[in-house]
Amino acid sequence: MAINVRQRLFKFTQNFKTKRMKIFLWCLLSYYILILLTASSENYIKAITFRVLRSLGIMSAERKVYEDHNRYLSSNLAASSRLGNHIFELSALLAMSRKLERIPTFFIQDNWHDLMLQDTDILIPGLVDHFLIINETNLKTESFISKDSPSDSLLFSRHHCDVVMFTAPHSTFGWWMGYFSKGNQVYYTDIRYTNDTAIPQGVLIQDDYFPPHWIPVRYNSRDNATVHETL
Repeated sequence: MAINVRQRLFKFTQNFKTKRMKIFLWCLLSYYILILLTASSENYIKAITFRVLRSLGIMSAERKVYEDHNRYLSSNLAASSRLGNHIFELSALLAMSRKLERIPTFFIQDNWHDLMLQDTDILIPGLVDHFLIINETNLKTESFISKDSPSDSLLFSRHHCDVVMFTAPHSTFGWWMGYFSKGNQVYYTDIRYTNDTAIPQGVLIQDDYFPPHWIPVRYNSRDNATVHETL
């Protein structure tokens, strides 16, 4: 019995030396690699690429990160209301800012907000001096859809973007825009608050996909896009 087993093992190992068997094994190996890449898609490739580049020193985890260490607090104020409301809102906002160790911020959006500041300062001089006041009426907001090629957009991010935010968290292009950005300060929509099925299906691990210093923007729920966690 032992002799038969040895003979079969010897015959089996001899088959590995044949050209036909080598071709078969290479095809089988290629097939399994294809299945693996297809199953994990870009998430697997990205995770492996991230780790390989970092191990080679090409992609350093210690890149200089542009950070604003200040934290701010503001509110959607009822500027068109009466003076009593103004005093309550500004006093409450100032108190919460001190409690949370943040800078109270007041945005002048129209004439009502400007009048709110003036009336409050007349009644309680010095209260508005505690606020960082930003006059949005003097700010010009411009937006446009880029017509650059993908490569030009990445180069633009590398040389000009201090901060990047992408709202499609599973976007590979958005991911590279963030990584190549000049400031390397990146915000992204927390993928758990979207309808993306990558996490439930087990094909995406957030810790492998997003660098640890990137900041997720969290919402109340998938159906409520109100940001409930400040940046």
